[in-house]
Amino acid sequence: MYNFADLKLVDHIETIKNPKALAALCSHASSNVLACPAIQKGHVRVSLYDTNKHHTIMAHNGPLAALSLNQTGTLLATASEKGTLIRIFDTVSGTSLQELRRGTSEAIIYSICFNSASDLIAVSSNKGTVHVFQIKSAEEGEDKK
Repeated sequence: MYNFADLKLVDHIETIKNPKALAALCSHASSNVLACPAIQKGHVRVSLYDTNKHHTIMAHNGPLAALSLNQTGTLLATASEKGTLIRIFDTVSGTSLQELRRGTSEAIIYSICFNSASDLIAVSSNKGTVHVFQIKSAEEGEDKK
């Protein structure tokens, strides 16, 4: 990652083989967050550049198929190549917030997208469907899973 102003190297991130070029970037006024595959299968590296913190989230047992950040960079959504579960994480703590079942049969996840209020997420797949899920808020406590 380079700084546009002077082309100085800002960060160099090692990842596992990433043929889909998975990465998500949030450049919000209150946070600059980058999420990409980590060096272990199914793990996501989250870089919080405003606080200079980096951590790894164990998202799935299998390889990642898709990942997405919400507009403010506070939520991360992931899917594995199996395509049956979508998981939502808090980017600051790495805590798992919610698990959403897309279906029981395997699918190729094409896209994951949050709405602007971060209370809905849309997931499209090769099954010819788009699933829309409600994201539970942090105030909903332990009912998040």
